[in-house]
Amino acid sequence: MRARATSHLRRLYFFMSTKHSIAVLLAAIAIVVTGAANAGPAETAEAELRLAREAAGGVAWDRAGAVVMTGADHVKGVDTHWEQVVDLATGRTRESRDFGLFKTVEIWDGRTRWSKGRSGGVHPINSAFAQMTNITDAWLAKRGYLKPNALGAHLETLGQGGENGAAFVVVLATPPHGRPVELWFDKKTSLLAQTVQELPQTIRTTRYDDHRATGGIVLPFKIVEDEGSAQNADNIHVDHVEFSRTIDSDFRAPQQPTDFTVGNNKTVVPVEIDGFIAIQAKLNGKGPFSFILDTGGRATLTPEAAKALGLESVGGGQASGAGEAVRDFQFATVNRLDIGGMTMRSVPFGIVPLDFDTVERGNKAPFAGILGLELFERFAVRIDYPRQEVTLQPLATYRHHGSGASVPIVFEEDMPLFAASINRQSGDVALDTGFPEPLTVQGKWATRHGLKEQLRGLELRGFGGVGGSFTLWASRADIQFANFAFPGVVSYYAEDKNGSLSSRSSAGILGNSVLSNFTLDLDYAHGQIWLDGKKAYSREAFDRVGITVEKEDAREFKVGSVIRGGPADVSGLEVGDAITAVDGRPASDLSGWDFGRLVRRPVATKMTLTVARDGKSRDVEVLLRELLP
Repeated sequence: MRARATSHLRRLYFFMSTKHSIAVLLAAIAIVVTGAANAGPAETAEAELRLAREAAGGVAWDRAGAVVMTGADHVKGVDTHWEQVVDLATGRTRESRDFGLFKTVEIWDGRTRWSKGRSGGVHPINSAFAQMTNITDAWLAKRGYLKPNALGAHLETLGQGGENGAAFVVVLATPPHGRPVELWFDKKTSLLAQTVQELPQTIRTTRYDDHRATGGIVLPFKIVEDEGSAQNADNIHVDHVEFSRTIDSDFRAPQQPTDFTVGNNKTVVPVEIDGFIAIQAKLNGKGPFSFILDTGGRATLTPEAAKALGLESVGGGQASGAGEAVRDFQFATVNRLDIGGMTMRSVPFGIVPLDFDTVERGNKAPFAGILGLELFERFAVRIDYPRQEVTLQPLATYRHHGSGASVPIVFEEDMPLFAASINRQSGDVALDTGFPEPLTVQGKWATRHGLKEQLRGLELRGFGGVGGSFTLWASRADIQFANFAFPGVVSYYAEDKNGSLSSRSSAGILGNSVLSNFTLDLDYAHGQIWLDGKKAYSREAFDRVGITVEKEDAREFKVGSVIRGGPADVSGLEVGDAITAVDGRPASDLSGWDFGRLVRRPVATKMTLTVARDGKSRDVEVLLRELLP
């Protein structure tokens, strides 16, 4: 496998961290649940909701139109101004935060959830899983649990229990067409104290405290929303509440930004495609710097690049990726970003210590970071892999012309998804230009569809990334989408419990190794991509040495795993060995992708590795052979 077989695997899903499933969560906090006596689960739940309605204000809720709450939210190391507007009749919601360097807005307009994040652009959150979550969130926003018949939600009492000395009654509610949510009611007051929901990769726990009566209605003045990371938790303190009539304009989709200029309505720039797509950009007139172009990423700088630019960083949060660990990051603003003939102003960047193995490029200057939604939310982006060119055209005036198979896309958080099948099982696959490899398959999806044993092939241990170390299994899988079929694609199967490889909703991640067969047009504004490419597909070779490696510094490739019985194992390589040269070329002159090409040369090629172990260096000869036919 390539030295960077998991560089997706360094993917940064900003502002996301992880937590175990609801069942594990309940065990972890030692809640003791006992069944309610003398009543069925649904009857007990309905009785509890009647008590909750009276405790929260009873008939006063029937007179309320919209509630506007404002206050402060301490999140990601920054104190923000927070505002939430809720139409209590429909559940339409607008929630905004002002971070100073940037503003974020989430809007549910009754049909679609719109997200305007740090990137400044707008896209829907509209995958099938997300739409069900949106329906449940709207049911919670309009207090469906306080209304007659809980607005048709299916109810079940999970029992009574305690946490940190407090006692609760826990009700599981599933609104029509929505996803389940746990409602934890304080046994003393009958007020809602906590909700727990499964998201695609996390568990969202929202705690409500400091309840006060306003206009006869009882509302929480302290709200803590946590997805498993205390540092990333939203700590909201409400300082003002008012009730008003609904205003439709409050719930319109945010406007797309106009903070850029582009000459002749488009710009075409050369890119280098070597695993990642490397795009050149100038920042504040300095550079150019090389960035990874990532369909689901957000503007990121390494601390080294930020220092070279003299940027002042503020705040702090945590980023996660494959694996279960997280890393701290901060924010800074770049006043001017130039790519070809395009100029963008006041661009917020996350400052994140990316792995050396991700940013290193052998004897080329390392990557300065990642560019993603900042471009894809403003421009129709054409990635011409064969010509190694990227074209940017403003979305406001873009209309697709030309050939290519049209494929609709939806979004889950920031990542575009499209329909595909893996080994004849249908699912949503992420289109990820920040993932160099062909295909990674999500373990939870594979297990549900009976593919686990098919995909659990060669075990590859010891990968590192933003989320820490993790294990993958390599095999070959057939993937189909649109009018294209790719048999025998190299596939990496993951069984992570947390992190970006633990999705409950998507089937897998498709990367540049397959996408490079196409000219790809991406139109986020209209939820569409076009794939123009050849129908035939040549099977890609797999690593023929039998090791995984990564660079922790420029001088060596560190062996992370050795496939039992493979050429490297037969030649005596061990985990932890340092490869300082390949066929006489020093490791400092080789990128991870250079190494990857060398280990995929033809069968029977002799390869000489200079290996350091325990302070001693020796040359090891390895004879390449097929490991994944």
